Amino acid sequence: MGDLAGLDIAGVRERSRIKSEIADALCEAGRFGQKTGKGYYKYEAGSRAPLPDPEVEKLIDETCSASGASAAWSATRKSSSA
Repeated sequence: MGDLAGLDIAGVRERSRIKSEIADALCEAGRFGQKTGKGYYKYEAGSRAPLPDPEVEKLIDETCSASGASAAWSATRKSSSA
């Protein structure tokens, strides 16, 4: 949903309630969702089909490591790829 509306739009609303460090990091990287062709996923020009993006996994790894949440993220990735 964030990619469709735009992570910058969702971020303004979310910051008043719960801060999402990953969404903030995506916005700081200029990844605002479908309108910029990159958000949690990347999008080809004229397409709304989400494509996995290794850059996002790297960004999530870095963000989680910085916040001390890397062990939980690693466990989640392993269980979802099984």
